Amino acid sequence: MPLSIRRATTNDIAAILPLWVEFISFHAERDPFFQQDYPSLTHHYQQFVEKALGSEEWLVVVAEGEKGELAGFCVATSENRWPAEYGGHHYGFVEDMAVTAAHRRQGVAQALYGVVEQWFQQQNVDHIELNVAITNELSRAFWERQGFRNLTIRMIKRKEKE
Repeated sequence: MPLSIRRATTNDIAAILPLWVEFISFHAERDPFFQQDYPSLTHHYQQFVEKALGSEEWLVVVAEGEKGELAGFCVATSENRWPAEYGGHHYGFVEDMAVTAAHRRQGVAQALYGVVEQWFQQQNVDHIELNVAITNELSRAFWERQGFRNLTIRMIKRKEKE
């Protein structure tokens, strides 16, 4: 499949948002924690992507399929906040990566991450971090193939409703 990876522009936001909802819905099917008010969250995610697109500390890339359709996207950042005693001050963080169901297992995630990893190298990061839902076995396996390993387990408990 011919695939094109490029930096996103504000013109891509309208295509990114439905894929982001697909991404969250995929997770909600596996864990009720991700079941949220999508219209409200989508508005906030749009603002987040707009801000990321306007920052040199963020990278937003999109993958386009052979017909120009959005096949996936990735949002990443380069930050300076890890204490030196934990291995360095400057690290990369993959915020989100999503690939449409129709384009999964076709190398889209690999191509997106390849561009992001090159950007991290240019940013001279000490290491790269990301979060993966424990119930998302496809994503966990992908990241392990990229050389990532488990470091911590993030636990969560919802506040009980009164």
